[in-house]
Formats: sequence, structure tokens, C-alpha cells
Amino acid sequence: MREDWIVVALAGVTNSGKTTVTKKLHSIIPNSECIFQDLYFRDPNDPNHKYVEDLKHNNWELLTAINTDKMWTDIEEILRRPRIDPSKKNVLLIDGFLVLNFLKTVELCDLKYYLRLSKEVTWERRQTRSYDPPDVPGYFEQIVWPEHLKSFQQMLEMNKCVVLIHGTCPVQFTTERILQDIECRL
Repeated sequence: MREDWIVVALAGVTNSGKTTVTKKLHSIIPNSECIFQDLYFRDPNDPNHKYVEDLKHNNWELLTAINTDKMWTDIEEILRRPRIDPSKKNVLLIDGFLVLNFLKTVELCDLKYYLRLSKEVTWERRQTRSYDPPDVPGYFEQIVWPEHLKSFQQMLEMNKCVVLIHGTCPVQFTTERILQDIECRL
């Protein structure tokens, strides 16, 4: 039941460390569950995708690229579970680059964090990762960064209280910062 849960959103630009911090928090908080938005990307042939003709590639940076219905169903299923420890609330960690752009998660979350990076650092980090499907030449400049700027502005408009954290901060610092806030609500 919802009152048994503290719901925490960890959003941010691609490669900002969201998943690393989420997994670290999950390993520390025994009564926690995780939802990773990246697990809800639609199939490449799904008609909901916006196809970018110039690049001959889907735009994977939009909310329409994510099966939000399935993600929301899974969130609701988790929130129906009772407390693991009767003396403490459970913690649901929701990780994803657009979780604070999806109205249902915006309204649900008790704590909201957004990890930021400069364009240069984002580009450097993105070069070290593999994507399926892989980025095509020009995808970062034409799609990833411009869509990030749009979604960041939209996120600020949709959320009244978000803690902005620089993604170059050490993982331990970011984890401890968020953990302190969670512990205050347990």
C-alpha cells in the first residue's frame, strides 16, 4: 500500500551516474526495490517511435520511446506490497532519464533528484558506452543533447522541488546525500 513506501526519483542526463547511484542505494537500503526506466524501451519497430529521417534512426530520447504503461503497471504492483520491516517504510527507487517528465511518477515521488553534466562530459562518457541499437553518426549533436535541454526545461516546469546534483560528484557523496534524505523519512 502506498503509505508503506517512500518513492524516490533519480533522473538526469544520459551517463550522469543515475543507475550507479540507484544500485548503490539499493545495496545499502535493505527494504528497497528498484525500477529502471531503461528496461522499458520499446522495440525498435514499435510504431510509437519518432523516426528521424535525416539520421535514419529512431529518436530514443523521447518519452514515447518508453513503454510507460508497462513501467507504471510494475510500479503499482510494487507499491501494493506490504512493509518488509514493520518498523520502517519500504523504499522504491525509480531510475531514468525521463522519470521526472512522466506526470504519474512526478506526482508519485516523495523525493526527486536530477543529476546534471556538461555537454562535454556527457559526450565523453557516452563514447565509453555501447547502445542497442548503436548511436549513428550525428545522433548526439542532433538528438541527444537538444532533447536533453528540452526535457530538462520541461522537468523544471513539472516539478516544484527537485534537488540538482552535479554528475561529476563522487558516487559516494551523491549516495550519502540522497540516503540522508531517505533516512529522515523512514
